[in-house]
Amino acid sequence: MSDNSKDDFDRASIPMEIRNHRLHQQKLDYFLIGAAGASIAFAIQVTANEAWSQRMILWLVAVTMWGLSIGCGILRQMWIDKFLYNNISLLKIEQGTDEYAGFPMEERVLFKSQAVAYLNKTSRSFARFAKLQHIFLVVGIFFFLAWHVVSMIMLAE
Repeated sequence: MSDNSKDDFDRASIPMEIRNHRLHQQKLDYFLIGAAGASIAFAIQVTANEAWSQRMILWLVAVTMWGLSIGCGILRQMWIDKFLYNNISLLKIEQGTDEYAGFPMEERVLFKSQAVAYLNKTSRSFARFAKLQHIFLVVGIFFFLAWHVVSMIMLAE
């Protein structure tokens, strides 16, 4: 087997690995979005017959955190889609199959450097939204538990 066929094999296997990783990541993201949505629904159902009071501020913060978690999960998916589209564009530039194929080499190098810079930016953005999605979900849980403890204490008095 020559070096060229090995490179072709490696290139052929990369898209499947990327698709599998992307599928796994999507499942996790949508699970977290679903968990936050279910948490909001549960919190609303639990407080359906309660009157507004100061302790409800903790509840409101929890529901807001879960809403922000959902928003971050959706934004993360949008940024990942942008990243994948731009990554495909970069691969086309490197292979010479892009719309800039007839341009001089200096301009192609410029296009490639701009594409790499944009990929780095989008990579940081979706990583930030992933962290925020998890943080907001967990913070919402803590505020909901705090609300529940305060409610139990107030009912005991």
